[in-house]
Amino acid sequence: MALSKSFQKGQTILACQMCEEESKIEWKCLLCNFLMCDKCRKVHEKFKSLEEHKIVDLKNIALEQKPSGQIHDFNNIKCDRHAGKICCLFCTDCEEVVCPLCITKAHNTHYMIELSEGFKVAMEVLRDLHASKDEDLTKLNTQRMTLQTIKTEVQARYSEEKQGILDQEKVLTELVHEQSEKLISKLDARLNKIAISIQSDEHQTNADYRATESRNQIFQDAIDSKDMLKVFKTVGKEKKTELRLVDVTKYISLSKFLPVCIEKKTIATFFGNLVDVHVSSQLLPLESEIKLINQYITKFPLIQCIVCCPNGSLWISNFTSTEMQNISLLKDGSTHLNESVMLSEVARMQLNDSDLILSLQKSNLYIFQTETGKLVPSKYTVAPLISNSAFHISKNNKIVVGAREVGPMFPPNGPRKVIVMNMEGEHEMTYYLDNKGRPIFTLPFRITTDNDNNVFVIDVLSEEFYGRVVKLDKQGGVSNIYFGNPAINGVYEPFIPFDLKTTLNNNIIVTDHQSKTLHVLNNMNHCIHYVRIDRELGIN
Repeated sequence: MALSKSFQKGQTILACQMCEEESKIEWKCLLCNFLMCDKCRKVHEKFKSLEEHKIVDLKNIALEQKPSGQIHDFNNIKCDRHAGKICCLFCTDCEEVVCPLCITKAHNTHYMIELSEGFKVAMEVLRDLHASKDEDLTKLNTQRMTLQTIKTEVQARYSEEKQGILDQEKVLTELVHEQSEKLISKLDARLNKIAISIQSDEHQTNADYRATESRNQIFQDAIDSKDMLKVFKTVGKEKKTELRLVDVTKYISLSKFLPVCIEKKTIATFFGNLVDVHVSSQLLPLESEIKLINQYITKFPLIQCIVCCPNGSLWISNFTSTEMQNISLLKDGSTHLNESVMLSEVARMQLNDSDLILSLQKSNLYIFQTETGKLVPSKYTVAPLISNSAFHISKNNKIVVGAREVGPMFPPNGPRKVIVMNMEGEHEMTYYLDNKGRPIFTLPFRITTDNDNNVFVIDVLSEEFYGRVVKLDKQGGVSNIYFGNPAINGVYEPFIPFDLKTTLNNNIIVTDHQSKTLHVLNNMNHCIHYVRIDRELGIN
């Protein structure tokens, strides 16, 4: 029980605190705070002292004890078992207040404490229980919010997956129609070719028939005339000719269509299947607790770009600096400078194989060849615009670049776009205007992609760097927008996203500069967790 766990004293039989032998106690000295038997009471009354020892019967102790400045009056707690009796002690075994009659009948061998002490312990237990329930309410409220988020996501996913099925149906229908048209076209061509040949042979056959029929009539006339001269002249003039018939065997039969037997299983293989995805794994906080492992100091006042190499070293840079560095993190918390490259205006860097692809606020991205130290322009260009710090290489090897016009960042004075290229530099998708013809971005500042190759963009809205996180769809529009968490962000701590990164479990971590917070978003762009790094990790 809750109270019994709070008492630290051992459970002993209540005995006289003078002789420690007699268990039948009837008296209490209010000065010494001793419980005693009748024999020890007589001895105790003989004690000489400047102070008066007041010994009272336990039956009347509640009437004799004074509050002594206590806020609560413990002298008027009526016993709910014995009418007219006042409770005088608290039984820790039974966790209830008892009167003298209760002690005599049922609690004589139990451990008891003063009512005031029992009240204090009970209040502590209640406070602990209250705090525990407050914590439970917080957890339940979080779960309610999580369930609501799951509900929203499931509905959104349903619409998205249904549209995917319909799109696939359309694709397969178009492919089937295309194949049907192709076969019909081939059949038509074969028919036309045969028809032309037959028409030519038919025309020749008709001409031969007419000529043969005419000659045959001449022969018949000579036979019917019985004129010897005519017969001799006809025989001498006409000779037997060999009939040349058209070779009809040269005609190949019209192509026969052999339909493929398509089973349901085959259709499912080509069309696609439904695969279960646990939405909860995308909505719950990070799998492991975020902990501060170590801190390292560099010469840069601010590190804006950081790339981890396969050998464990890091490339770092700062936009205001004229160099970028390759460093190693040592076990003692120090850093070792491996290489320093003098290069200014590095807005963003990404590792591609062993080389670095850099955004230098020019129309072309540049490649820094780490082996040779050469800097060469790449085939990835956003001309006539220039690239900025929004640059990312996705897992499916797409180059995603934020682009803007030449000039100051604010106010916008030209198109602000996000362009997706393949590894050959060909533009595959451009995000610029929404379905209402309005610009999607004010200033694309940072870009990442999740495990499903969805694009997330930090869009800066003002010179104060107030911003938002925009999730783009795969049709050139906007899927969802995150403006910050109302539990964190407000007038005094506006949402100022500085960077974002995708985790292994497909969450997006966004750094919030003003509130010193890490926002953890799921791939639906909803906040599922946050960490105040100044309070929880001690990072200032």
